[in-house]
Amino acid sequence: MIIVSLWTILPEGNNPLLQRMNDYYSDAVFASTDRNGLIGEAVRIRDRLCGDTRIRAFLDSLIQLAQIARSEQKSLIVIAD
Repeated sequence: MIIVSLWTILPEGNNPLLQRMNDYYSDAVFASTDRNGLIGEAVRIRDRLCGDTRIRAFLDSLIQLAQIARSEQKSLIVIAD
């Protein structure tokens, strides 16, 4: 599972927005004020730590979604399921 792999490479405490997705049973809500920070965290992790192409693809998709949400001035919700 990609998300589980992502948590194994995230430095603790340095990515509070990405960490919101760590709880398998809870949705993660990113308000309009969180979008730039979320993009920044995802880009930083992708560029520094990612050797796994699945994690890189996930982070690229997350960055794109957050950029779309930013351009449309919308929140982003990651639904746990």
